[in-house]
Amino acid sequence: HIPRASPCGELIRVMAVPKCHPANRPFHDHLDSLRLDAGSKGFYSQQRTYSKALQALRRYPLPLRSPQEVADLEGMGKACCRIFEECRSKKSLPSVTSVEEVQWRTNCKKRLAKALKDAAKGKTSKASRPPPLRIPRKGKGSGK
Repeated sequence: HIPRASPCGELIRVMAVPKCHPANRPFHDHLDSLRLDAGSKGFYSQQRTYSKALQALRRYPLPLRSPQEVADLEGMGKACCRIFEECRSKKSLPSVTSVEEVQWRTNCKKRLAKALKDAAKGKTSKASRPPPLRIPRKGKGSGK
């Protein structure tokens, strides 16, 4: 819950939009702390790797149950699989409350509806665009 002031000046509690599936939150929080730690130590390449893994985790709408599922996500490698195993063994996975699950599903439905609406209009999001093609140039070093 995030306390926020209402127009009348009184504090109200607003539910924060979940960043990932509620069952994946311990894994997400651990990756996020590793990302912040890498950034504070100046390991920017490692920080970027954790950022990409977090982005993939935020986009995945289902709970992760095994290291194989983690490995299937883009941006997740062997290190992330080990971190997932570590999180799973350290903490028993918290039970997801029905409120969190409903909120997550509502958020996913809104994102899907927006994506479908944008697709109907011909818009594409930055993430769904294919990478630009790179055509090799002929020049020095190419056989004649």
